[in-house]
Amino acid sequence: IREKIENSKNKLETIRILLLGWSYKPNIADIRETPSEPLANKLLEYGYEVYVWDPFISPNDWVNPAILVDSPEMAKADVVVVCTAHSPVLNINWGELRKSSHLGILYDGRRVLNLRKMKDLGWDVNAVGRP
Repeated sequence: IREKIENSKNKLETIRILLLGWSYKPNIADIRETPSEPLANKLLEYGYEVYVWDPFISPNDWVNPAILVDSPEMAKADVVVVCTAHSPVLNINWGELRKSSHLGILYDGRRVLNLRKMKDLGWDVNAVGRP
């Protein structure tokens, strides 16, 4: 993710990264041992603004320094990372989300998206195990 940002033609002063999903498995609210937390913490260390959208997580349960948002569009993210394959994550309006993204970098950390479709929508797409 960091390499994609650094190699981007658009140099932004502040990079906003949206993590889609926080719980450790789809369609539940269990955040114990989530792999999203170390990722968020590392991105924060790099100086990025990190936002999280997980429709299953209550704001009352939120303790991470990343910012929990009510909708993916609220983050106005430059980079979007699929962390948990929740049904609501898969059903996002990806075209609308792309319109609000300056860099348009999308990383599918779960290999659940149709990458060709995402490219057709204007995303610079990468995925686990795929270039």
